[in-house]
Amino acid sequence: MSRSRKLHRLSNPDANERRAQRMLFRHLRDDTNANRGRMARRVRELQLLLEMDPIEFEQLIARLMESMGMKVELTARSKDGGVDVRGIDSDPFRGGNVIVQVKRYRDTVTPSVVRDLFGTLQHDRAATKAVLVTTSKFGPSSHQFVSGKPITLINGSELVGLLKHHGFHEMFAPAYASAVDDPAGGSAAGAPAIEVAAEPARLLLHWTGEEEYDIAALVCQGNRALSDDHLVFYNNASTPDGSVRLVTGYDDANA
Repeated sequence: MSRSRKLHRLSNPDANERRAQRMLFRHLRDDTNANRGRMARRVRELQLLLEMDPIEFEQLIARLMESMGMKVELTARSKDGGVDVRGIDSDPFRGGNVIVQVKRYRDTVTPSVVRDLFGTLQHDRAATKAVLVTTSKFGPSSHQFVSGKPITLINGSELVGLLKHHGFHEMFAPAYASAVDDPAGGSAAGAPAIEVAAEPARLLLHWTGEEEYDIAALVCQGNRALSDDHLVFYNNASTPDGSVRLVTGYDDANA
C-alpha cells in the first residue's frame, strides 16, 4: 500500500479501528491519572530528602550502601576531593572500589558536574567506578557522556526506589500522611518546586489487518527537534541516551 493510501486510511478509520482508538485513548487517560498521583507522591518524598541536613543526607546514602552489603567510609568534608562516600563491594561479579558523590539538588544536574566526577575517578588510584546520586535528575548530555564509562547516575526517582527496596520505608511516612491531608496531591504551602525525573512510560500500538504502518517519534525541545538522531523509527530505534526506544513486535513490547 502506498504511503498516501496509508495516510488516508489513518485519517479515515473504519468502525473497528475507531473502537480500537477509543480503547487506546481510554487507557492513556487512565494511565495519565495514575501517573499524576504517583508523581505527586514522589514530589512529597523528594521534599523530605531535600529538607534533610546535608551531612545527614550523606549518612543516609552511606547507610543505603551498607544495606546493599558494602563496606562504607564517609570522607572528611575538608579533604573529600569531590567524594562524599567511599565503598567497597566484595561481590565477585559486580564488586569494586566505589566513590560516591551526593548532590541534594532541586534543578537538573549540569554535565560539568558529571565530567568533574569522571576526572576525580581517573585520578583516584584505588577507585574502579563512580556513582553520582541526586534528588533531581540528569539531562541527555550527562547520559551520553557516561555511556561506556564506569560511572552510574542515580536520579531522585531511582534513589527513592532504592531506599524503599532496601528497607527505608519509614522515612517516607510523612509523605503518605500529607497525602491524606491533601488528597489532591498538592505540595505544602510555600514549598519550592522540584524537578522530578519522569517514571518510565510505554505506549503500545497494535492493529489488525494486512496493512503495515511505520511508527515514528520525534523528540523535541520547544518546537524544534533536538537532532537528527532524536527521530526514532525503524532505522533508528533509540535516541542517543536511550530514553526513547522503539520496540517492534507485540511479544517484545510486553517483555
